Amino acid sequence: MEDRTGKQLQLLAAWASIIGLLITVVLFVIPKLSGGSSSETPGSRTADTVSAAETTSTTAPTIETTTVTSALTATYLSDIGAVEGSPEHDGTITGTPYPHSVVIGCYDGGDFWNYDFTLARHWHTLTATVALDDSTQTGISAKFEASDAVSGAMLYQRTLRTGETDQLRVNVAGLFRIRLGLTCSKYTPGRLSLTYNGAGVYGDARLSM
Repeated sequence: MEDRTGKQLQLLAAWASIIGLLITVVLFVIPKLSGGSSSETPGSRTADTVSAAETTSTTAPTIETTTVTSALTATYLSDIGAVEGSPEHDGTITGTPYPHSVVIGCYDGGDFWNYDFTLARHWHTLTATVALDDSTQTGISAKFEASDAVSGAMLYQRTLRTGETDQLRVNVAGLFRIRLGLTCSKYTPGRLSLTYNGAGVYGDARLSM
């Protein structure tokens, strides 16, 4: 009888251990595996995330850009600038200022002076008032030439004396680069001095579509 009672007590003790183990698993192990208990109310983490996002600037940084005039946005040849060299831009023809010109000097000892401008096959027409600048010496004459800088094809040619003017209008459609040139009558072959005698003016040389 005592043996049977002892076995029953051992069996009860074993079940008590098993129950205790199960309680431990339920109370401590399972909550840890599932992320633990949290005191956060439903939606509180979402609210915190939204709040953090609201305080973070998503505005793209401001980048300062410099506008560069090119053959695609220019109005005057002077806006583009010559491929090589820097011609003057301010000319005066019969008392009228032309601030967007291509001005080429007339010098003793100089020959054919020219400047090239890249049009990038973007424009259709080039117009300008052509003349010798009012500062040019009396009796000077000069030959004005506009040509295709790549092929050499002549687009415009005119010889003018001091006080004479002409209107240049040439088709530049499909032209990659144009050359404006000037040959002065005062040229003396072999002379080394560059005495200024005046200037030829392509007055407000303007591009249009």
